[in-house]
Amino acid sequence: MLELSDRTGSSIRLSAERWSHISRKHPDVAIEDIRDALLLLSGVRLDSFDRDTKRFSKFRKETKRNKVVVVKYLKDDAFIVTAYIERRP
Repeated sequence: MLELSDRTGSSIRLSAERWSHISRKHPDVAIEDIRDALLLLSGVRLDSFDRDTKRFSKFRKETKRNKVVVVKYLKDDAFIVTAYIERRP
């Protein structure tokens, strides 16, 4: 398990299972991409279906695509659900 933090300093965990999912399904995402999206974000959106979930994004000028990290915030816990590179501009 890896402990990361968002721009506000909140601790966010990335479990081995979630990293396995991300690296298998989204091999173009690196740990550095996740850190960038959480700390150097271009924007944050609340999930339209789950108000406890936020989507952090960081625009990549070189590829003209967004790095996206989905984080679930619970009362005493925050964890990464997934991360991906958004294909649409």
